[in-house]
Amino acid sequence: MSTNTPTLKLRCPACGQREGVELLFGMPSKEAMAAAERGEIALGGCCMPWEPLNYRCLNCEFEWGKPEEPGKPGELG
Repeated sequence: MSTNTPTLKLRCPACGQREGVELLFGMPSKEAMAAAERGEIALGGCCMPWEPLNYRCLNCEFEWGKPEEPGKPGELG
């Protein structure tokens, strides 16, 4: 995780805002905790869900699995 690289956020499929970030599961490192505080990632907790989710919207807290195809909700931006 680089602190010099700007974080690309995804468009949320639920609210449409570009506030989707990668969802990290497990015990976070100090660097991961700092990245979460900066809004670069979201912490998903220690337990993995049965259906893995990869992203969380920082605006509405919706969680989803994969970024959608370009031009659709979930698009990188």
